[in-house]
Amino acid sequence: RLYIAPSITWNIAPDTKLTLLGRYQRDNDNPWSPVTAWGTVLSNANGTLPVNFSINSSGSQRAVEKQDQKQIGYIFDHAFSDTLSFSQSLRYGHRETTWNNWIFAAGFLDNNIVNGVQQGHVEGRYVYGPFFQHDEDFQVDNRLSAKFDFLGAGHTLLAGVDYRQSQENHVDQGGNFDPAANPLDFLNPDYSAVLVHDPASGYSDGTKANQTGVYLQDHVNIGPRLTLTAGGRYDWAESGSQSDSKFSPRIGATFMVLPGASLYASWSKSFVPQTGYLTVSGDTLPPETGRNVEGGVKFNLLDNTLSGMVSVFDLVRQNVATTDPANPLFYVVTGEQQSRGVEVEGTWHPAPEWTFSLAYANLDAKVTRDSLFTVGAELPNVPRNSVNLFGEYVVPSGVLAHLGVNLDVLYNDSKNATTYPEDIDGDGVPDQGSFFRLPGYTLVNAGLSYNFGTWMLRANLNNVFDKRYYPDACCLDRVTPGAPRSWRLSLTKVF
Repeated sequence: RLYIAPSITWNIAPDTKLTLLGRYQRDNDNPWSPVTAWGTVLSNANGTLPVNFSINSSGSQRAVEKQDQKQIGYIFDHAFSDTLSFSQSLRYGHRETTWNNWIFAAGFLDNNIVNGVQQGHVEGRYVYGPFFQHDEDFQVDNRLSAKFDFLGAGHTLLAGVDYRQSQENHVDQGGNFDPAANPLDFLNPDYSAVLVHDPASGYSDGTKANQTGVYLQDHVNIGPRLTLTAGGRYDWAESGSQSDSKFSPRIGATFMVLPGASLYASWSKSFVPQTGYLTVSGDTLPPETGRNVEGGVKFNLLDNTLSGMVSVFDLVRQNVATTDPANPLFYVVTGEQQSRGVEVEGTWHPAPEWTFSLAYANLDAKVTRDSLFTVGAELPNVPRNSVNLFGEYVVPSGVLAHLGVNLDVLYNDSKNATTYPEDIDGDGVPDQGSFFRLPGYTLVNAGLSYNFGTWMLRANLNNVFDKRYYPDACCLDRVTPGAPRSWRLSLTKVF
């Protein structure tokens, strides 16, 4: 990866400044692909797949992906007075993406399931590419902010209008979606076999979309304890022949119950066009909409040594983009999803050299309405309980001063892997037995750091005990293996 992001600020006048922004990023990669559930989280009579097993080929047939991104833009700020100011941000982006020989599993050609155990060992494969995509994106946001007092309350009023236009064109010169054309035998894999492409399956398409939004928000301070926020935005969006518009309101309140501790509550609706998310037939997905209710307490106590928050929420989303189980580079939508839960976050500094933090979440996430996915099923890849514990000690003085030692522990419950029944016995009828879960896991990470002046040297060891785990999946042919034990050495400088 080559990455550079220069910026320069010109203070035109005491109340006016212009910041120019640029970004260039070039990536040359050999992308990975998920593996089958059989032999990883489900039993295969031929044994467990090795941790370094790949569904992609190698050598001259290896999967390749290249991406070239350029962005330019600016942020302009001007204060007319102490109470009235204007800001405009603008950005233009251009991206070129290519890939070839990107492979995904496509079921067992010798599929035979006996008492829940897969007997087959010859995997069918889909081959994607050569593929070329061109993207352009333009965004501009204009904001006017005013501060004033009215009816005994302090107001901060924000009004704005934003616009975005995006365009993409892509060409696939012919992968191969016949699973039998490029098989892989687990027991005797030939990763150098020349891949068979099918130029007749090539296609090309493109999308152009634009979105205009206007928004207004008032943040009101009522006395020393209570703040209210109310606002909304109206969006008009077009993508191809599809046009949508929606009003998205939001309200919120914060009340300080004692110095350093405040109760808060909010209610909001959302509208998100899904430009670039295509179905296998080339159609753009409808916009995602949602409603969120949240409340809780935020605190910063004991001279800033103890801080955190506790929140409860109820989030409902419609038309959520979900990977198409049969076509992994395309999407389908879930009619409606609901997520309810409790989240706890906290950081404690018992002494300047010690830091402890905790994050816990309990989530109840499920499909509540759909014609494709199973209603009532748990949302995939969402653990009911997750915990993250972190601790760090930095030597305050002496010959080892500024040397830090840290330990991080992450736990995730078992979670659902799929909400879509698949045909696993070849009779053309979806089977309830295709539903499966990903096992829970605990990961331990450790690190050392040393701070000298404006430099920081870090050494991190991730997955200390080399735990084999699977963080997510979408279906029987798409299970993501977790990263094995790895280390990283980094040196950074603050300017």
